[in-house]
Amino acid sequence: MKRFLCALLFTLLTGAAAAAQPRAQNFTLDGVEVSRGLGGSVTLSGSAKGASAGSFELQLQYSPATGAVTGGTWKLAFAGPQGALRGVVKSGTVTLRRGGRVASLENVELVVTKASGRLAPAAGASGKLQGTLNARRPRPFAGRLSLTF
Repeated sequence: MKRFLCALLFTLLTGAAAAAQPRAQNFTLDGVEVSRGLGGSVTLSGSAKGASAGSFELQLQYSPATGAVTGGTWKLAFAGPQGALRGVVKSGTVTLRRGGRVASLENVELVVTKASGRLAPAAGASGKLQGTLNARRPRPFAGRLSLTF
């Protein structure tokens, strides 16, 4: 009986630890440039799809000389009890086309500073954003965001 109780306790404890492990939450983003992306900043807005559909906004600052991301803010919002995420942009790289227009976002690190609704456990989480801008598409921005919480 003692051996059984020890095995049961071990199973419960390791199962609880496994359940508490953070996991990646993936979102597909598509949208438009709200600002033109010249002079070291770009603003994007559009739809977000993951476990449910919502919207996103991204305001990004970068160095036109190097393409290094220097800061910014972002928001993901979902209807109803799902909630919203807000945060800051920490780092990453912007690839520029000739003429200074933004072509892509690479390894852009996003940090969650505020989370609400069912997404409240994401407060303090971080993740990466990858995306491309192509003026030939009806919705020029296409990206993928992966947050771990």
